[in-house]
Order: sequence, then structure tokens, then C-alpha cells
Amino acid sequence: RRATVDGAPQSPAEARVAAGTRGEQTSGTSYFGVIDRDGNVVSCIPSEGAKSGPIIPGTGLALSWRGFQAKTERGHAAAIAPGKRPRLTPCPALVLKDGEPVMALGGYGGDHIPQSMLQVFLNIVQFGLDPQEAVEAPRFYTYSFPNSQTPSAYSPGLIAIEGRVPAEVMDALRQRGHTVNAHPDWWEGACLNGALLRDPATGVLQGGADPRGEAFAVAY
Repeated sequence: RRATVDGAPQSPAEARVAAGTRGEQTSGTSYFGVIDRDGNVVSCIPSEGAKSGPIIPGTGLALSWRGFQAKTERGHAAAIAPGKRPRLTPCPALVLKDGEPVMALGGYGGDHIPQSMLQVFLNIVQFGLDPQEAVEAPRFYTYSFPNSQTPSAYSPGLIAIEGRVPAEVMDALRQRGHTVNAHPDWWEGACLNGALLRDPATGVLQGGADPRGEAFAVAY
């Protein structure tokens, strides 16, 4: 297959926003997705707070502290109960088409995770963007629901939007009664996402990594 590559550009060069990093070590949720040559796929969002969780003696393993996202109010949908899973924000996705895995998708950023993943997914499936274009596209978030983290703040009508969204769109939302907060063009708080695609027919792989922070797509 190498012999079929003539060395000429196969597509027009495009300016890309460089992956950002402040050169600082931070702790928190992360995401990784892997697709191998045989079509095996992993989509994973590690987010267990090992630094603050109790360590099981002699094992080095930390107990999950996600129970703090349960509620103590009797009758609450997220009320703590034996064997009941708490509400979680990590939601790594593995997308199938006709029974074949075609996409791994995920990210990190609290309640922004499911919202950003849906937008990236629709950018690819509905709007035909490639994975890199899909994760770079401007995003928005709603806060019209109780936050998953204690004390579960609630901001009805509040929307956060990246600055690259046209001003007329933001104005139209305000006219409809929304409170719109405009954020920087490449807002790191918008959640960092990664997306991998596999064509079941050809085996060709594509990857996209979020330029809003330290994220990479690597092939070998």
C-alpha cells in the first residue's frame, strides 16, 4: 500500500489550532479511546478520584467515592439506596452501525460531558464533519437542571456559548428568554473531547483531539 502513495498532498492543507497546555500538572477526569487493526474498540473515561478515596490496605486500590453524587432526601430520584448506582457524568460511548463498531467517543468536564458528546456525535453523524472538525466546532451548554455535584446548583434558563457562535444567534436566544453567557472562542471549560472513527468496509481509521486543552490523536 505504501507504493500507492506518491508523496503529493492528498487534500488541501488546513490551519489547525494547536493543542493547548499550560505546562501544569493537574488531576481530574480523563478520556482515552483505542481502535486496533482488527476493529476492537475501547472507549473509557477514568474518573474515580483516587487521591481522595480510601485505599484498600495491601492493594493500592482506591474505593470509588462516587456515592457522594447520591442524595439523602427521601423520595429523591437519586436517593441513596442499597445496590443503587449514583448519577454519574462520565459516559464513554461506543457507537455501532449494523452491529459493527464505528466510533469511540468521550470527554471530560463534569455535566458538560454528556452535552458535549451529543454535539460531537451529531456533528459527525448528522452534519458530516470529520472527527477533528467535530470536536473543534463551537459548543453550548445548558444549566437548566440541578448540577450533579453537591450542592447541585440550578440555573434555569442559563446557557453558556463559545464566542465563535454568531452574535445574532446569541441575541435570538436572549430574545427567547435565555440568559446567555458568552465565553472565549476556545473555552477549555467547554469539555475536552476525543472521537475515533472506523470504516467497517475499508478499515480506515480517523481521529480527532480537542484543541481546547491537552489532547492528542495518535496513530501507529
